Amino acid sequence: MSTEIEKVEAKNDVSNQIVALANIVKALQVPEKIQANFTSLLNRMNPDKPGFEDTEAIRWYPPVVRIHQSVSTNPPANSKPGNLYTDAGEVLAQPLEFIPFYMHYGHVRFEPGKSSPTCRSEDAKVSIYGDVCAECPHRPFAKENERSECSKTLNFLVITKDGKEIYALQFSKTGYKTGSKLFQLMSRDAAPWERTYFMGTQQEARKGDGAKYFVPTVTPTGEKTDPEMIKFVSELFSFVKAGRMRSKEERDTRNAENKKRIEGATENAKNANQYGFVSSTKVEDKDLTTI
Repeated sequence: MSTEIEKVEAKNDVSNQIVALANIVKALQVPEKIQANFTSLLNRMNPDKPGFEDTEAIRWYPPVVRIHQSVSTNPPANSKPGNLYTDAGEVLAQPLEFIPFYMHYGHVRFEPGKSSPTCRSEDAKVSIYGDVCAECPHRPFAKENERSECSKTLNFLVITKDGKEIYALQFSKTGYKTGSKLFQLMSRDAAPWERTYFMGTQQEARKGDGAKYFVPTVTPTGEKTDPEMIKFVSELFSFVKAGRMRSKEERDTRNAENKKRIEGATENAKNANQYGFVSSTKVEDKDLTTI
């Protein structure tokens, strides 16, 4: 059975999908405060914003949740190590109660000494530049007993229980185990949004030098998601799924054009771009969801 979002997906119109979500919200039997939170959230997600009529389409990005470590760069001034905070500068109360509704694998590569990523993959199969991850010399575990510049990631989109905000979570490195735990917990139900979870942090010590750092924690609340909330969240899933399909099509088209240009270049130019095709896509911090 088609969802309301899928009915308008063929129009490739994000604004129409937002309207469909808004109509669903109006029909929900939820407290006025939660309904107001939903409406405010959709307004922020809508690309049709006053004052931007003569600009290119605005893409909405969910706030990215991070953990404040002692080595974190530019955390909020009112944050302290162990806090959860977003790239928008918001320090989050712990535990953060949320409902997951979308998950995907990924890769992210950081070159030594650089704080911004060099490359990433949204599916752990093909990079945003069109390169096959399995053929990349920097892929996770490419060389035995040698640390790779690229890490596996588990990525989740979650909505707070009160419907106030959608957050992006990315579990990698020391947090990957926690992401795997959340994945296993979600997979026990018919859909990931059937239950709510708590997220927090705990301090651990690194083997060898004893250096202290914080890792994410995830635990079930023991409560099922309200049926009315499920109606909205299931449609959010369809919205995100449609958006990811559009992004993939755009990226594939761009990479195909870039590859044609590279094929017409000299052999040296080909080799120079083997693992980073020239692209208008810039890997930015907002595209990542590092925990």
